[in-house]
Amino acid sequence: MTTRSTSKYYFPLSAIIFLFYFAWASTLSMASQWLWQILQLDSTTKGLFFTANAIGAMLFQPIYGAIQDRLGVSKKLLLWIGLVLALCWPVMGYVFVFLMKDVSSIVALIVSGLFIALGILAAAGVVDSYCERVGRNAGLEYGTVRVWGAVGWCLGVLIAGRFALEGILVNLPYIACTVAGILLLVVLFRLDDRGAQVAAVPGQAQQVASMSESIGVLKEFKFWTFAIFLFGIAGLYFLFDQQFQDYYATFFNVANDPAAGGKAYSYLYASETAIEVICLPLVPLIVNLIGARKSLVLAAFLMGMRVLLTGLVADKVALTIFFLVRGFEIPLLLVAVFKFMEGVYDPRFSSTIYLIAFQFAQQFCSICFAGLVGHLIDTHGFQYAYICLGIFGLVFMLWGLIMLPRPKKGRVNPQPMESITPAAQ
Repeated sequence: MTTRSTSKYYFPLSAIIFLFYFAWASTLSMASQWLWQILQLDSTTKGLFFTANAIGAMLFQPIYGAIQDRLGVSKKLLLWIGLVLALCWPVMGYVFVFLMKDVSSIVALIVSGLFIALGILAAAGVVDSYCERVGRNAGLEYGTVRVWGAVGWCLGVLIAGRFALEGILVNLPYIACTVAGILLLVVLFRLDDRGAQVAAVPGQAQQVASMSESIGVLKEFKFWTFAIFLFGIAGLYFLFDQQFQDYYATFFNVANDPAAGGKAYSYLYASETAIEVICLPLVPLIVNLIGARKSLVLAAFLMGMRVLLTGLVADKVALTIFFLVRGFEIPLLLVAVFKFMEGVYDPRFSSTIYLIAFQFAQQFCSICFAGLVGHLIDTHGFQYAYICLGIFGLVFMLWGLIMLPRPKKGRVNPQPMESITPAAQ
């Protein structure tokens, strides 16, 4: 693998993942506060907003995965995603607001659910899997590219929180998303996807998967063992995060400063993301050393123990330390997921597997258990709920330890070709 080939794709792939995560964070990281402050929506309607987004994502994730596997490393689907993001300001800033205020909240929720699913929640897996696939073929470690997603997320949260919610420009999150979408289109138009068409074996054109072949992956037992593992482990992130901000805020003096808890959590979140930025380029070394399967189990163990200890130890300093462990845990899980797929499954189906086994399973777990977790918090308190969630995660860790298939020995990693093969049509 040549340095020229690697550098040729490092910058555009980093720009793609940076812009996408910036658009995602600017649009959704403070969506709950935006809906309350700008539209004065009650908690029930806000809950329906997020539920509509999740349902829309679950509908489109399998479709997106099959399409991207059919396209291989063609950028056509990403161009569509960039176009959707570029429409964020008019759709969410005007159409959604008009429908919610003057027409029907149901119609507004359907429009927002479709838009956010098509442009962000279902699209996230496409962006991640595309950058991983092209980067792998060019000799790039996924973590070195994915680090820019964490940087983009930080800046997106800054846009959404420090500016929009302080009244400088209420539609700034959606304007930022539109600008990011336009810049993403510029980067994609300049990206040579034909040059990214490299083969798994030198001298052979890279194969792509048909729609029927991608759907056929769902019939394999080893796919479902992986999907069930990620249902519990990846889903645990959503279940934990949905209420932790409120719990963490209770450890601060909100009598003198009602915003003290929220400010402290924002600093904690920024610190955790900074640790992610540091760990993402380093984690591939660990995964390569101990193997993807063991790395997945290790990430699951860390997550389960972290959540369990959050329920057992009611101390502000301890909670801070436990939360910061995520900065290592999340990069370990993300990198291990892609390396595990590379070693166990046919790489032609990487987008379908990632979008369904990871993204779809995560959303489905949230829909299944978010209400139950909220009920446990209301009836038994945060600590009891987190103890239950920690045990939940450790059970799925044991599932992975026993049931996850072992990577095939001798799998050949893709090698770059000098020739250029045509993009999938």
